Amino acid sequence: MHKRLYFHSPFSENAFTKTEGSLLLQFILEELFLSEKTCREKNFELFVPPKIALPFSLTLFQKTSPLDKLREHASLLPFAFPFKKQEISIFLHALSNTANLAYNYTTQPGKMKNFTTQIIPYIRQMFFLLEPFMEECKNEEAFLFFLFSHQKEISLLSNPLHLSSLLKRFHPKGLSFVQEYVCDHFYRKGFSYLIPEIKVLVGHIKKSRL
Repeated sequence: MHKRLYFHSPFSENAFTKTEGSLLLQFILEELFLSEKTCREKNFELFVPPKIALPFSLTLFQKTSPLDKLREHASLLPFAFPFKKQEISIFLHALSNTANLAYNYTTQPGKMKNFTTQIIPYIRQMFFLLEPFMEECKNEEAFLFFLFSHQKEISLLSNPLHLSSLLKRFHPKGLSFVQEYVCDHFYRKGFSYLIPEIKVLVGHIKKSRL
């Protein structure tokens, strides 16, 4: 059985470690954040499928919109989270619906004025559908740092208090515990220079609750 060719993902259809699974999830979230930003800024060309330059060019298969990249990364979820079959199925279905809606709009210019209001709720839904996978990565310090660093994007897809609530759900001991946990692991791995940034980022999350 031939394995699929991946253009954007650094991973393949092999067994994933927990760290690799959390990294895949970061790639997925990055493209989701970019999709939301693309809609909000009405930069719709990022959703347009690429034109085919040559009959047998790899361009035929290599799509580069954020949703296309997201779909490629998401196709690896079954290998990274094999025990989350139902959650994966639901997410991939939502992603397919979102991509189809986006492409329908981009091929019908007359409807583009309603594009943002129609597509953003689909993107937000996908973010919430990813939370079961995020919870599986709750002890990966690099993933937690990723969440700290993208609190603005998360706020735009949910609300200003959501990241704080999410982290509290993952770690009931609270934000101070999460901060200490990440700082301790970064220190042990030689990334102590990032500790001041971690404290500032967590401080911003705490302020959002006031």
